[in-house]
Amino acid sequence: EAPAVMSSARERADDMLFIGNYQPYRSQMRAFALPTFGDGYLRLNLVGREREGTVSIHEYDDERRAMDALVTACRDARTGEPVVEAIQWLSAQDALDPEGRRYADGIIEWARPTDAFDHPDVGTIGPFPLHRTGTHQGVGFLWASGPGIAAGDLEERSALDLPPTILRLLDRQAPPPPAGVPISAIAGA
Repeated sequence: EAPAVMSSARERADDMLFIGNYQPYRSQMRAFALPTFGDGYLRLNLVGREREGTVSIHEYDDERRAMDALVTACRDARTGEPVVEAIQWLSAQDALDPEGRRYADGIIEWARPTDAFDHPDVGTIGPFPLHRTGTHQGVGFLWASGPGIAAGDLEERSALDLPPTILRLLDRQAPPPPAGVPISAIAGA
């Protein structure tokens, strides 16, 4: 899709998920959240990529570490347990790759659903609405069969890996913003 189409889709999702409420302030933010249905998506406000970027590529790793520290310090306000299971980041080189079409720089795997965070410096954030129907969670299963798919039980994977796997099986290029990677045991290398 054309960049303008992708931007307008992201802006509509921002508004629907209330992330659009802080869009006017993005030029002053070093990082911001992006719309998602499960994992947390972080995007650094990079100079040369964002319209009004504030973080130079030379600061990428330091900013990444600062975001890790900020988010991993959060605890579930109701249980005191950590809210983050893991955070995966793109490399600085991948973040500025014009062909990469990456949606997020960092993907937060939440430890469990929560509606309020406690942070030692910021305080309590929430409770906030989850904006979800039902009891969605990041676990499920996929049963796949066909030519070239070997029988077996594969390791646990993110639900975000399913769309790029299907696109690979259909021999199609993934339009942005896919976050997952094709499951090679199903879709080939």
